[in-house]
Amino acid sequence: MHRHFVIHASNLTKIKFCDTEYYNTKGIYELPFPTNPTNGKHDYNECKGCQTTLRNFIINVNKKLESFPDCCEYHKNLKTLSYFNKQDFVRLADSIALKGIYARQHITNNLDKEDWYLDITNYLEYTIHSFGSFPEGFGEPFLFAAFLHDLLDFLNSNINTFPKQKIQKLIEFVTGYTTTKNVSKTDFNVLMSTYEKWLKIFPFELSFFKGAKEYFIQNIPILKSKPVYNPYLNISKAELQDKESLIKVLIERTNYLLTHINSFVLHEKGLINDPDSIKLEFVIKERKMKLEQGYVNLVKDEGEKYRKIIKEWFEDEKKFIDEIKPLLKNLESQKTQTKYDPPPDKISSIKNNFDRVSILEVFNHFKKGLIDKGFISEKELIEYIKQAFDKKIAPEILFRFTDVHSKQKVIKVFYDYYKNVAGKPHRQQTKYVELLSNYFEGYITQNVKTNFNK
Repeated sequence: MHRHFVIHASNLTKIKFCDTEYYNTKGIYELPFPTNPTNGKHDYNECKGCQTTLRNFIINVNKKLESFPDCCEYHKNLKTLSYFNKQDFVRLADSIALKGIYARQHITNNLDKEDWYLDITNYLEYTIHSFGSFPEGFGEPFLFAAFLHDLLDFLNSNINTFPKQKIQKLIEFVTGYTTTKNVSKTDFNVLMSTYEKWLKIFPFELSFFKGAKEYFIQNIPILKSKPVYNPYLNISKAELQDKESLIKVLIERTNYLLTHINSFVLHEKGLINDPDSIKLEFVIKERKMKLEQGYVNLVKDEGEKYRKIIKEWFEDEKKFIDEIKPLLKNLESQKTQTKYDPPPDKISSIKNNFDRVSILEVFNHFKKGLIDKGFISEKELIEYIKQAFDKKIAPEILFRFTDVHSKQKVIKVFYDYYKNVAGKPHRQQTKYVELLSNYFEGYITQNVKTNFNK
């Protein structure tokens, strides 16, 4: 089975998801391709009725070709496409006529099979795909509607010859392609934006969920059902979620995460060692969510509306300060009371197998750029240096920065290391880009590389 596709560029739409751009299209131009008959008791070559029907099909195809593509306003638009060639369809005339005969034969020979419905609908989908496609606005595939109409005539005329319930199910299946009510209205852009919105709202920056965001970026619940293999097309297919069903999945996912990962569960497991830090995270995240939600007031008077919004903001700010003040004081007290070993003692056992810079220089550079800015803790930095410079193996759960409002500030720290500390080694920029992208959540290699020297 050879398939010939052309993507119609004017139908491309850009999708931006988690700082990465993708393209979606409704503009596929595909030529029809021949289908193969399947074997069974009934053989169209030996059936006089099938041979008569085939001759009529061939006459009809050639007659339609006489006016194609001037047969309707939509198909006329095909002449504006540089890759459209009417002779492609003339050459395929006989194979187009045979599709209907092959479909009839397959239905006749396979109604008694145990998996008759799956097998027959798989073959019919294979046949439907074989008509090819035109970009949106250029009409339906050549003679596709005629094929469906003939197939429905065949099924209806044999409803008392074959098992009635089976034929009725096949009629429902084919009818689904003749109406728009069963056509999916799923917009891939809408699904991706809905999922990205959930990723932004869910509190992945909390230490509870450290490393989880990267997993959910890579595992999008876009499919409503498990993929089913079609042996005739040699592809697997699955139904896409629509916006409503995706939101339902995300609500269930949110509930699962919050009920399985929380203070109570971690306390029961003895994993809460610093409750003040955790509470501070909660307070900050709650304030951030309120600010992202914004302030709205329904008072009609314009001046009063402004005053009430500002007053609410003042109240929220005072509450926020009151909540974080004792927590910050406690944390600062803990820092002054905690004795830390000098950094050289902590890193003396680490070897730099990445480049020729001393480990102390590596530590001092990233301490100034990351620890002192509050993006990462000393413990996390030392663990990162072990992984990236000594072992040179990315961890299963990526490291994560906190309180980063501009990714470019972090990228600059790594660029400065490459340029000023490592001496900008020739043709090794990507290697230094990956010091960030391979080890930290939310930094994609190509995006970092594009913005590395900005």
